[in-house]
Amino acid sequence: MGEDPGLKPNKDYSKHTKTLADYFDEAKAYLNSNKQPKHLPFEALAGIFNGSKTLYINVDDEKGILDAITFIHSHNLKKVVLVGARDAIW
Repeated sequence: MGEDPGLKPNKDYSKHTKTLADYFDEAKAYLNSNKQPKHLPFEALAGIFNGSKTLYINVDDEKGILDAITFIHSHNLKKVVLVGARDAIW
């Protein structure tokens, strides 16, 4: 009776990951520009790009872990911690 209480796949996963990647691309472009007008959310990401701050990514499933690693490499991020990573294989 009723809905299955288990986890359901996010049907908007691709859209959400693209939105996040686009946001990081926009932030990087902004930080490499003359920064006018000031955009505080992008300014807050400066430490993520220059390695002075750590980015924590909460991910558990295998696809999410692989996508996170691809994201890290494609954005040349230096200090990243995968939180959870339940399905990581050693």
